[in-house]
Order: sequence, then C-alpha cells, then structure tokens
Amino acid sequence: MSCKDKRLIRCFWCFGPPKKSYKLLRPVVVIDGTFSKGRYRGTLLTAIAIDPSNHIFLLAFSITD
Repeated sequence: MSCKDKRLIRCFWCFGPPKKSYKLLRPVVVIDGTFSKGRYRGTLLTAIAIDPSNHIFLLAFSITD
C-alpha cells in the first residue's frame, strides 16, 4: 500500500451530554447526510433529535467513505 492509498474509512462521534439527555428528547430521530466533493471525499452523516423546547439537538455525527 503506497502513501496515496491511505485514507479515512469511517469515523463516529457522540459526546457525553447527548447520551445523558437522550431520554428527554422527542421519540423521532432524523438522520441526514451530505457528500464532500473537495479534497477529502466522503459522506457526513448526522443524527438529530428535537428537545422539549423545539430546538435541534445533535446526537452524533459520522464521516464515512
């Protein structure tokens, strides 16, 4: 494998506060994705929920190939 072939395949983030407050959110989770067309190719995925005050609450995000 040459240096050109090395790339990020998958990465996932979920921070502490979303894990702790998940049970307070509304029961609908929306997953959305967008493509990266620049130097670094891949797909950015986000998992979002709505809190009791009708605000968007980011649960987790991921970068995939």
